[in-house]
Amino acid sequence: MSDKDNDQFTPNFSQVRLSFFDLRKKLEELHENEKSSDKDDKKEEILGQIKHLAEEENDPEALCWYGWNTIQGDFGLDTDPEKGLKLLHKAADEGLTDALVKLADLYSGQVDDFPRVHQRFSRAYQLYKQAAARGNSYSDYRLAMMHGYEQGAAPDRKKARAFLVSAETFHRQ
Repeated sequence: MSDKDNDQFTPNFSQVRLSFFDLRKKLEELHENEKSSDKDDKKEEILGQIKHLAEEENDPEALCWYGWNTIQGDFGLDTDPEKGLKLLHKAADEGLTDALVKLADLYSGQVDDFPRVHQRFSRAYQLYKQAAARGNSYSDYRLAMMHGYEQGAAPDRKKARAFLVSAETFHRQ
């Protein structure tokens, strides 16, 4: 085998794309620990990569994280509830259960800083049902509370109890 053949199998690590999880971890570490003057430059670079993963590559985890933090205005992002909702809906459409739960929390009023104009209990109920069907125990709990407190669901103690039992069962697994 010639040297030329060996070069074909040498990976170029400068072109390796970091996963969303790696980028998120780096950003969180930088946000909490970094004291250097180039902290903002590093943060902007990582946020740009996450934004690219979300908006250009439709990475569900990146869509969810970027959407949620856009709504919250965290990590120096501009607060934009409308944009954040769109990104979370995209992540939910991609099948991410966490996005369903975050959307349901927003629509049910579980997030204090989120504008109440978006509060839609019936939509929250549907989203929690979808997440519960995927085994999300928190969603079972929220469905029980919605039946118990008549928020987007008819009062029904039997259903509330069944959702609580389901939440406990999934939580123990």
